[in-house]
Amino acid sequence: MLELAKEYIRIDGSDEDLTIQMLIDTAKQYIKSATNVDFTENNHAYKMVVLLLVVRWYENRGMEQADELDFTLSSMLLQIELEGVKDETN
Repeated sequence: MLELAKEYIRIDGSDEDLTIQMLIDTAKQYIKSATNVDFTENNHAYKMVVLLLVVRWYENRGMEQADELDFTLSSMLLQIELEGVKDETN
């Protein structure tokens, strides 16, 4: 996931690897807390939300006031949650 995130953010080299990995781990934990769904490599929506959160947090480091998640992120989190509920009932 680290290499995918670096490619998505367009970062070369390894200077930011620790920061990006921390953001990836935090995004996964955030999504788990918001949806109660665990990360899986084959869940492309989950991976996309991780990437969107990583980019958002990486590009907005040092921002003192957090803004609300945009509609796309909120919608994708809801979809992940609903798919998780659907999987539990099957």
